[in-house]
Amino acid sequence: MFNQRRSDGPTHDPTHDPTHDPTHNPTGRTVALLNGVIVCRSLVFLVPVIVPYFALRIGLNFQQFLASEAIFAATVVSLEVPSGWLADVWQRKWVIVLGGLVSALGVALFIPADSFADTVLAQILMGLGISLFSGADSALLYDALHQHGQEERYRVIESRRHGVG
Repeated sequence: MFNQRRSDGPTHDPTHDPTHDPTHNPTGRTVALLNGVIVCRSLVFLVPVIVPYFALRIGLNFQQFLASEAIFAATVVSLEVPSGWLADVWQRKWVIVLGGLVSALGVALFIPADSFADTVLAQILMGLGISLFSGADSALLYDALHQHGQEERYRVIESRRHGVG
C-alpha cells in the first residue's frame, strides 16, 4: 500500500543526485537575478530629463543641480564602507533588496519635490541605495560560486554582468 507509486504526477528518484548532473547549474538562478538587478540599476531614465525637470518643475538653477549631484556623490562615497560592512554582517541578498527599495524611494521623492531641500533628500536616499548595491552584488555572486566550488567562473560571469548593465 505505501510502496505503490502514484501515477498522477512525476516521480522522484532518490538515487539521482542533481549535483552530478552536467546540465545542473546551482548558481544559475543567482546569476540570472543579479543580472536583472544590474540591468534595473542601469536603467536610469532620469538622466536625460533631470536637468530640465529640476529647472522647470522644481525651480532649481544649474548650480543647485550640481550641488545636489555633489551631495549624491558624497553620500555614495561616504557610505561605501559602512554599507559593505552591513552586507558582510547581514545577508547580502537583503542588503541588495534594501538598496533597491531605498533607491526607488529616492526616485519617487523627485515627483513631489518642490525645493532644493527636497532634491537633496532624494539624492541622499538614492546615494544610500547605490552604496547598498555597490559590492554586495559582486560578493553575493562570489559566495554563490564558492559554495558550489565554481570560483573560477567568477571573473567571466562578473564581466558579463557588467557588460549587460
